[in-house]
Amino acid sequence: MESNEANNTALAAHIEAINAKSRAWAAEAPESRFVGSMVTDIAHWNDMDVHTPAQFDHYLNVSHVYDLHKEVWGFKPDYAHLMEMSPEDLVVMENDLSASLESKLSHEAAEERQNVVEFEVEVAEMLEIGAQDRRTAIRWILDAEELGAQWTGDYATWRMGLPKTYVAEFEATLSA
Repeated sequence: MESNEANNTALAAHIEAINAKSRAWAAEAPESRFVGSMVTDIAHWNDMDVHTPAQFDHYLNVSHVYDLHKEVWGFKPDYAHLMEMSPEDLVVMENDLSASLESKLSHEAAEERQNVVEFEVEVAEMLEIGAQDRRTAIRWILDAEELGAQWTGDYATWRMGLPKTYVAEFEATLSA
């Protein structure tokens, strides 16, 4: 078995290689890319029982699957169980979760598009029944949804399932 010093040297080189690759990627388009760096303090990783590049990669894969699971299902999985999984099993789980996330995001986007259609129909209906302008129609809708001036446009769009493109219009309506 390699010595602790050899493991630490290999781990430090591995982390630096990952950080260098990330910095190079960000440097390709600095106006639109930002990247953080992995912690390079080897004592930090040793305290987490990470001593080799393979253990480090496993830790990163577990962290990714952990976060992906939370994004897809809304709760955190058993971390200890993930740490016990083989790299191959983690890849299978990641692929399944990625497919589920893609499906979830597609469904949410379709739902948001439908909410926009329904909202715009409701605005048109308010104009037909007497709202003098779009802002008044939106105010009536927000009032009916109990979204008065104490709420933000951001909250209103979230609550109504509408895209962020409505935030400024809702803010203007709520502050009028």
